[in-house]
Amino acid sequence: MRTGEIVISLVLAGFGLTFFALADFARTAYNSADLGPNFYPRLISLLLLSFSVMQLIISIRRKGKEEFEAIAWRLVGGVFLLIFGYVLLWETGYVWLNTVFILILMIMGGARKWWVLLTTSAGYTALSYYVFARILNVPLP
Repeated sequence: MRTGEIVISLVLAGFGLTFFALADFARTAYNSADLGPNFYPRLISLLLLSFSVMQLIISIRRKGKEEFEAIAWRLVGGVFLLIFGYVLLWETGYVWLNTVFILILMIMGGARKWWVLLTTSAGYTALSYYVFARILNVPLP
């Protein structure tokens, strides 16, 4: 049983329940044949809730313990990386920062093969840039 994973699973399950309840907060008039504006938020919140419950079950069944100190250092490093990345986002741009961000997160997570690190970080950056900047026309820094 891993305490950190159990806590994270419970927090995400709470978020899922909260977002599901808030998705129906602002009612609007819409065509009854359409799914309505609250369909997508409710779907995402149900997916978040179901995956967090599955992770909770897996965490409870898992044997062995992960040391709290390793979890704490990863958490501190991740928060620092997010803050540092946000500060640098407008200076470096999305493509370079996202590639380096994913690369560092994968190294923190334990990935060591260089071809996995490079292909995953560059591939995800290219795919997300194409989807957001080209297909959805979202301006990226």
